[in-house]
Amino acid sequence: MTGILFWAIISSTASQAQNPYQNLDYWVSSLESRNVDLKLNALFKLQDLRDPAAIPAIEKLLSDSEPEIRAGAARALGRFPYDPALRALEAKLPAEKDSYVRSEINRSIKGLKSTFKRQEDKASGSKASTPSETDSDELDSPTE
Repeated sequence: MTGILFWAIISSTASQAQNPYQNLDYWVSSLESRNVDLKLNALFKLQDLRDPAAIPAIEKLLSDSEPEIRAGAARALGRFPYDPALRALEAKLPAEKDSYVRSEINRSIKGLKSTFKRQEDKASGSKASTPSETDSDELDSPTE
């Protein structure tokens, strides 16, 4: 019985290691594709993986010629709770001309700032509000 369990664990680990869909490098390299759908799928997968090593590759797509890709990159970066993602979005916002992309960048910036505020409140021992209880305007005002 133990042998069967050991074999099952080894087989599962080996199949995960061979599964390109769980491989960060696979998805980052997919961002360089000319295929818009593949790029969007890669952005979706990378935002789920949330590995900060993907941030520079995603940041490059904020300058893609396709607004749909730029908006997808903004959405993906908004899921990375790290300062480099926020800085990339804030740096790109002034130059972005497309209103849809600008709205995605703004939404991601707002979400990241809210996340950072909750993390800061939690670290300082304050009662952190959930996103459904608080919007970004209330985060900037003092609480009672």
